[in-house]
Amino acid sequence: MQLTTVLQTENSTSIILQVEADAVMQIGDQLAQLHPAAYMNGYNWDALLTHYLQQHHPELTQDMGSDPEAGMHVFYYPVGANHLAHAQQVEQIISTLLQNPEQLYDFVQKEGDAIPWD
Repeated sequence: MQLTTVLQTENSTSIILQVEADAVMQIGDQLAQLHPAAYMNGYNWDALLTHYLQQHHPELTQDMGSDPEAGMHVFYYPVGANHLAHAQQVEQIISTLLQNPEQLYDFVQKEGDAIPWD
């Protein structure tokens, strides 16, 4: 199962994270052990990933919106110049973090109290 997907429509370009996929749930379980507020539903994935992107890739957060749900999370950009490229970069960053969750664990240990958890 693919954990992240870029979906382009006539109105927006979206990056979809499947929060309820087993691999993502396992990472979420570990994150919850590292910080008491890190119950990793779609809203807390939004908080974590938005904070991560703001800290490490602030240029990608310009014009970016989000739509968290209990079982999934979506970042989106309006149709426009560079937005597909930005969405693809965000998808790659999230995929890399999920493939190397130690980066997320370290980030939560350092930044956990600064993340606006749900």
